[in-house]
Amino acid sequence: MSDVKRDYGGPAFPLSAHPSHWNGAAECVNVGMSLRDYFAATALPSAIQQATTLVASDPILSKAADSDQGRAVLLRQISMMAYSLADAMLDERAK
Repeated sequence: MSDVKRDYGGPAFPLSAHPSHWNGAAECVNVGMSLRDYFAATALPSAIQQATTLVASDPILSKAADSDQGRAVLLRQISMMAYSLADAMLDERAK
């Protein structure tokens, strides 16, 4: 894992700190997932589809994915792909 500090984009679904400030003037509190987590979750189906297509088209990868260790590696790669896409979205958003 990298030691680089990431901007997680703030809360995905911010809530006002106090009900009387729900007009958007209040500082938001983070009570859920970050925007980075939300972006990764929305990118996940695409990452799964890409990985599934790749594994299905390559007999060596397909055989490797049949083992517990191979499946764990594949799942880790899918997660990394989803978060890489999320990081790219946050970077583009910051421009």
